[in-house]
Amino acid sequence: MRNQFNALEKIKPSPSSHYFPELNIITAEIHQGQSKQGVRKGGNELLKNYLIKNLASKYFDIKNYNGSEARFPKLTRKNHPYFHLFKTTKKVVNELSQTLILGGDHSLSLATLPAIQSHYSNLKVLWVDAHGDINTPHTSPSGHLHGMPVAGLLGLFPLAKEPGWEWFRPCLNPEDIVYVGVRDLDWGEKRIIESHGIRVYTAEDVKTLGMTSVITAALNELNPDGMHPLHVSFDVDSLDPRFAPATGLHVPNGLTLQEAIDLASYVKSTQNLVSLEVVEFNPDSAKFPFEVSLTRSCLERIIQNFL
Repeated sequence: MRNQFNALEKIKPSPSSHYFPELNIITAEIHQGQSKQGVRKGGNELLKNYLIKNLASKYFDIKNYNGSEARFPKLTRKNHPYFHLFKTTKKVVNELSQTLILGGDHSLSLATLPAIQSHYSNLKVLWVDAHGDINTPHTSPSGHLHGMPVAGLLGLFPLAKEPGWEWFRPCLNPEDIVYVGVRDLDWGEKRIIESHGIRVYTAEDVKTLGMTSVITAALNELNPDGMHPLHVSFDVDSLDPRFAPATGLHVPNGLTLQEAIDLASYVKSTQNLVSLEVVEFNPDSAKFPFEVSLTRSCLERIIQNFL
């Protein structure tokens, strides 16, 4: 069986390279958070089209990390895809490298964020998404875990009491996260966001104010002194379906490619970015082959502007 997680390795940069001396990449084939298994293919779809070559030619040299097998129907501590991703991410982040995580569905953040925050205790999170992903099992219309990671990370439901999740610990406070690009919230999510005072910049805000104004305001609120490390969780469906049709949930009036590039470039300019995850790229959700190529090309450009 193939390895579920492959971290594609680090290298010594040229003197003119990025602020971080290394880049580590983890592909995480997490699909258990929703019902469309094709999302497990997203990371490897990005890697096969020279993404790593393009990054390496600019900054890096590559070696291989071996992860753990993780395709099991029962989530036990021994055979648990999220636990294996948690361990792999923790190992990679401890090497003081910039980390790129390619998913997989958005429930993978339940593993990546606790691992990253265990190293960067003052971590801040920019959540770029069409959705809030802050449902609990009591408010979720679907019951899918990929709609609950923010709630789990905030400790709004007792995930650690579930079998196999004993290792999990909430790691965020409401002031540690800001949303950008949101345009589809469930009623329960609206109530949770409002009651916890979490700042949301919608896709409409971006259209009205411009991405530069929105991302400046978002990061000023999230990281006013510029001293906190930053994690960006980027969901493909934050983009308008015209640019990223190969994803499971299409929500119109999303970010344009240029708006996403502007966001990425601004984040890069702060030199606070320690980790980036890109999730919900699902090649099997495309109706035509060109939709996979289009989504992949857009994501490649966005990733390269972040790093």
